[in-house]
Amino acid sequence: MKFLYEVLKNKGLIELDINGIRKQTCPKCDLKTLCIREKSIGKLSPLCLDGIVTLCFKESFSE
Repeated sequence: MKFLYEVLKNKGLIELDINGIRKQTCPKCDLKTLCIREKSIGKLSPLCLDGIVTLCFKESFSE
């Protein structure tokens, strides 16, 4: 959990409010089809944590 916290902090996601999280991650998230199926688009759900972490790691390895 400490590592995850540091990754999210370094990406500037810890201090964001829910609208900021939506604006920064939803357009890039690769779980959109699951959100559509679960009717959770635009809502903060457990899928978001998975999507955010995946996005952070993808960006970290592509730099």
